[in-house]
Amino acid sequence: MFKLKSLKHKLLLGFGIVILLILIIGIINLISVNKVNKATEEIVEEELPYLISNAGISYNVANRIALSRAYILNDADQDYVNRFDKYSKSSEEYEEMILSKGTNKKFIDMVDRTRAWDELIRTEIFEVYKADGRKAAMDNLVNKVEPEGRELMTYFDAETVKKESSINTAGTKVMKSGKSNLMIFSVIALLAIVASIIIALVTSRMIVNPIKKVMDWMKSLAAGDLTREPLVPSSNDEIGHLVMAANDVNTQLREVLGEINHVSSSVSSQSEELTQSATEVKAGSEQIATTMEELASGAESQAHRSGELSSIMNRFSEEITTANDNGVAISNASDHIMKLAAAGSEMMTSSTKQMDRIDAIVRDAVSKVAGLDEQSQEISQLVGVIKAISEQTNLLALNASIEAARAGEHGKGFAVVANEVGKLAEQVGESVTNITQIVNTIQGETAIVASSLQDGYKEVAEGSNQIQSTGETFGEIRNALVDMANRIGVISKNLAHATEDSEKMNGSIQEIAAVSEESAAGVEQTSATAQQSASSMEEITENSIELANLSEQLNTLVNRFKI
Repeated sequence: MFKLKSLKHKLLLGFGIVILLILIIGIINLISVNKVNKATEEIVEEELPYLISNAGISYNVANRIALSRAYILNDADQDYVNRFDKYSKSSEEYEEMILSKGTNKKFIDMVDRTRAWDELIRTEIFEVYKADGRKAAMDNLVNKVEPEGRELMTYFDAETVKKESSINTAGTKVMKSGKSNLMIFSVIALLAIVASIIIALVTSRMIVNPIKKVMDWMKSLAAGDLTREPLVPSSNDEIGHLVMAANDVNTQLREVLGEINHVSSSVSSQSEELTQSATEVKAGSEQIATTMEELASGAESQAHRSGELSSIMNRFSEEITTANDNGVAISNASDHIMKLAAAGSEMMTSSTKQMDRIDAIVRDAVSKVAGLDEQSQEISQLVGVIKAISEQTNLLALNASIEAARAGEHGKGFAVVANEVGKLAEQVGESVTNITQIVNTIQGETAIVASSLQDGYKEVAEGSNQIQSTGETFGEIRNALVDMANRIGVISKNLAHATEDSEKMNGSIQEIAAVSEESAAGVEQTSATAQQSASSMEEITENSIELANLSEQLNTLVNRFKI
C-alpha cells in the first residue's frame, strides 16, 4: 500500500485534490457557459439580423404601398414622398445588412425586385400622377404596384416565419443544454464539496491527533514525570520523527538523572565520612596541643594513627576524584540533551513554515474562486444587454401595432407581423430570465465553494497555533536543562576544589607522620605542626560542610523528576 512519508506531501496531496476538483468544476462551468454564449451569439449575430431585416423589409413594403395610396388620395402631398424616401432608405439598410452576411440567390433576386418595385412606384405613381392625373396613377397602383408589393411581402413574411422557427428551435436547444449543464455542474459541485470535507477531516486528524498526544506527553515531561511509557509513532513523517526524538529525550533524561542521583548519594555519604574524619582529626590535633608533655611517650602511637589517617585521606582523595569525573560526565550529558532540545525546536520551526506555505495555497485558491465569481458577473451583464434588446424589440412591435391600427384595413397584415414580433420579444425575454437564473445559481455555488475554502483556512490557522504551542513547550524544557547544566557546573567546580583540598590535607597528614617519627627532635616543632594540622582540619571541615550542602541541592533538583 502506498504511504506518504512526509507531512508536507500529505498536506499537498489533500489540497491538490481539492484544487483539482475546483479546477474541474471551473472547466465544466467554462465549457457550459461557452456553449451557451456561442448558441446565443449565433442567434443574435446570425439568425436575429435575418429576422429583423425580413420583417423590416416587409414592413417598409407595406408602408410604401400605404404612402403611395395616401399620395394619390391627398393630392400629391410632398410629405408622403419624403416619408416614402425614408422607408426606401430603411429598406436598403436592411437589405445591405443581410447581403453583407451572405445569402442565397433567391434572396438576391428578391432584393433586386424590391428595388425595381421601388423605382416602379416613383415612375408609375408619383410621375404619372403629375403628368396624367389621379385616375391613371390609381390604375397603376391597383394593377402594377400593389400585386408586386403583395408578392414581395409574402416572400419576406415567409422568410420571417422561417427565421422565427429557426430561432425558436435554437433557443429550445440552448435551454435544454443549460438545464443539462446545470444538473451536471450541481452533481459535480456536490461531490467536490463532500470530497473536500472528507479530505479536510482526514488531513486534520492525521496532523492534530499525533500532535495532541505529543503535547500531553511533553507537558508531563515538563512537570517532571519521566515514568510514562514511550510514545508509539503512528507514521514515518515529521510527526513520527518528533515522537521518536521525544522518546530519546525521555530515555536520556532518565539515564542522566539516574547517574546524577547515584553520584549525589555517593557524594553525600562521602561528605559525611569526611566531616566525621575531619572532626576526629581536629579533636586529635587539639589533644596533641594540650598534651605536648606526653608527645615523646606517645610518638609511636601518633605515628601509627598518622599512617591510618594517611590511608583514609588517600582513599578520600580517590573518591573525590571519581566524583569529579562523574560531574564532568554529567555536564557532557546535559550538553547533549540541550542539543537534542535545540533540534526539536528547529523541527517545530520547520513545521510552522510548512503550515505558512499551506496557508498561502489556500489563499490562492480563495482568490481563484473570487475570479470565477467576477466572470459570472460579466455573464450577467451580457444577459442584461440581450434583455435590453428584447425589450426594445417588444417596444418596436408595440409601435408597429399602433401604426397598423392607424392604417386601418390596410394595416391588418402588418398588425399580424407586429404581433408575431412581440411574441418573439417575449420569448427572448423569457429565455434571458432563464439564463439569468442559471447564472445566479452558478454564483451561489461559487460562494459556497469560497466559504468552504475559508473554513479550510481557519483549520490551517488552528494547526499553526498548536504547533507554535508545542514549540514554546520545547523552549521551556530547554531553559530547564540550561539551569540544570549550570548547577551541575557549579557542583563540578566544587568537587575540583575539594580534590585540591584533599591533596593538601593528604600532604599535611604525611607531614604529621614525619613529625611524629621525629617528635624526639623537638617539642616546639611538633607543637607548630599540630597547630598547622588543626588549621587544615578546620578548612577540611568547612569544605566537607559545603560539599554536603551541594549534595543536598543536587538531590533536591533530581527529586523534581519521577524516574
